[in-house]
Amino acid sequence: METAYGSWKEDLLQVVQSTTCEHQVFNMLTSLAHTMEFDFCAYGLCVPLPLTRPKTAVFNNYPADWQKVYPAKGYLCVDPTIQRARCTPSTVI
Repeated sequence: METAYGSWKEDLLQVVQSTTCEHQVFNMLTSLAHTMEFDFCAYGLCVPLPLTRPKTAVFNNYPADWQKVYPAKGYLCVDPTIQRARCTPSTVI
C-alpha cells in the first residue's frame, strides 16, 4: 500500500529479508518511524527454534520508565498489536 510516506512496508520488508542483523532492522524501523512523525517504535523478533525454548528479542526506543512498566504489568500478553502479530503470517504489520 502506497502512502504519503512512500512504500514503507516494502522498504522495511526488503531490509528484513536482506540482513541477518536485527539491529540494522531496528535502525531502519526507527528511521521510518521518525519520517512518519512517530516518537517511539518497537520491533519484536520471535525465533521459534528450539521448539522447547523459543526465543524472543524486543527492541524499542521507548522511555526507560515505560520499558519497566510494560513487562511488569504483563502488557505483552494483552497488547492488541502483539496479538495481531502472533496471528498473522505477515512479516510486517
